[in-house]
Amino acid sequence: MTAVGLLLIGILLIAININTIRKEKNSFNNILNSSESNIKDYELEIGKLRKEFAETVLELQNEIQELKAEIELKLTRENQEDNNRNNEEIYKDEEFINNTLNNKVIEYENIINDINYDVIRNENIETEEVNRQQKSGHNSVKVEEISKFLDEGLSVDEIAEKIGVGKGEVLLIKELYIK
Repeated sequence: MTAVGLLLIGILLIAININTIRKEKNSFNNILNSSESNIKDYELEIGKLRKEFAETVLELQNEIQELKAEIELKLTRENQEDNNRNNEEIYKDEEFINNTLNNKVIEYENIINDINYDVIRNENIETEEVNRQQKSGHNSVKVEEISKFLDEGLSVDEIAEKIGVGKGEVLLIKELYIK
């Protein structure tokens, strides 16, 4: 029985070694080594070319990204310069408009002051004329005469001719005294 046991152990060891040898033939190192030995020269060149093309494409992509960044930076600067120029022009336009408006306001204020002065002067003249006429006894006679002629239906021109005064005076008396 020992002989049979030894024989079985021997056969078992041989089977294990054969199995290990088969696994070794299919291992990665064995396949890599056999592939390296079977690679031809043109396949190596193709691999090198692929590597070079990949590196070149990568460099081109990097350059394109840099160019894009430069263009965006230039456009941003140009836009800022344009905005600054536009703001300066707007400020100049606003300044011109404000100056023009201020000049017009001053001009209109002067016109209004002149008109107010003329109105006050005319009122003073009319008041002085009325006061002068009231002081003279002749005034009350004129008022009565004009009132009488107006009641008779005479025109302002006709009254002025009959009394011997100007039409303005007749109109003034008519407006101030006779209502």
